[in-house]
Amino acid sequence: KNREVFRGLPVELIQWSIEALTGCSTTTIDMNDELNETKDEKKENSDTTTPPAAIINSNTNSTTAISSAPLTSSSSTLSLPIVYDLQVVFTLISHAKACEGMGLSNEWCIQLAKKHSEMYASNPVGMARPSQDRVLQAFFPVVDRTQPVFYNATSLLEAQRAIRLKDEIGFKLALGNLEQGWSLTNKLDDNVTLFMSLKIPDEPVSIDDDASNEVKQLAERRLEFYKRHMNQFDQLTSDGIVFGFSTLGVNTSKIKKNIIQMQDFGFDSTEALAALTTNAAELLGISDIVGTIEAGKIGNLVITTGPYFNSDSNVKIVFVEGRKYTYEIKQKTPNDISSENSSEIIGTWEYSGVSPQGVVSGTIVFTDETGELTGTINSAQGMYSDVILTNISFKEGTLSFDYSVDFGGQSLELILTGELANGTLEGEISVPAFNASFPVSATKKDPN
Repeated sequence: KNREVFRGLPVELIQWSIEALTGCSTTTIDMNDELNETKDEKKENSDTTTPPAAIINSNTNSTTAISSAPLTSSSSTLSLPIVYDLQVVFTLISHAKACEGMGLSNEWCIQLAKKHSEMYASNPVGMARPSQDRVLQAFFPVVDRTQPVFYNATSLLEAQRAIRLKDEIGFKLALGNLEQGWSLTNKLDDNVTLFMSLKIPDEPVSIDDDASNEVKQLAERRLEFYKRHMNQFDQLTSDGIVFGFSTLGVNTSKIKKNIIQMQDFGFDSTEALAALTTNAAELLGISDIVGTIEAGKIGNLVITTGPYFNSDSNVKIVFVEGRKYTYEIKQKTPNDISSENSSEIIGTWEYSGVSPQGVVSGTIVFTDETGELTGTINSAQGMYSDVILTNISFKEGTLSFDYSVDFGGQSLELILTGELANGTLEGEISVPAFNASFPVSATKKDPN
């Protein structure tokens, strides 16, 4: 109620009062108690002990006196007994500039803003309406430790920074989409939830014996990094770290392939399945509705032709919230191409076309290292890389092949068909799922 007196106080006292409000013992005194000391009495008090701060709640007939340890400050006004309205504090800390000016941490500002909202919701009579800041309100469950902060930390350095911030402020942390977690075992505790990315680095290519020492050393470092990355999943499990998998930014056609590669480095298939299902559900706090096949839970189910992590198994049926979707399983057939005309297509091709989403371009590489024609396709726009070509056929000048790409989290099949002559290709790419197609052309980089 003494706003002018309050506004005249030094910043240190405001900060001390808020710290007292949140961290000191309280007692209730009657509103009718005499608090109007004379100036001489106030001066006398300033030379003795540190006085209490009396905070008046405008919605009740009581005043809360809060005791605190002495405050070190050069200001003589700090030793005076102060009476002020809690509402004033709430008004000040509602704004970021006020928090910054008072030297308060973000956590204190959020805590007090949350208390203001709760008090206003309980009894708004005589109280200023809290400012509606959605960003601030989103942190209310964070400061209550009921909801973690999800931090997209792909690198080891980003993860260490997030953990350090968590230790300083004290919130619960969820490290999401982490790619490099091999050095974090001793830094993880009950307040850290871990989701490992299913994105893995490409296996380094072998180096010729006649390569320079510098090239060989670089290749060794790449191989060491690759092994460390692939070994971390088994190591985390061995250290008792429970984690889930994140598919963010991973081509869906590579999820199974990448997990199979992890198993080549000792990662158990049972642990891999748990990271995809039960672990992830428990870490997200939704294990009561998903994660396992039980009566009463959401009917999400994948049925395959064999153990999922077998390289030759295929998805046959998928249930999404109880709705059944059946997939057509295509039988793999040998690439239909004769040895005498395979030389016409072996090599690197540069393609371009215009799809409904815009220009598409990249490279197509055909090889015949094992006696059977194989190929991959890459996108210059970064939409996909090294996607394996299937059902390659080249008859009487007509080339065709299939490939699958990630489209909005779903695997999308595309078919390229075209006429090839003298190192050029003219044709189209069709998308059966959308009953659409668009023109495409390609030129062989090394036609000779």
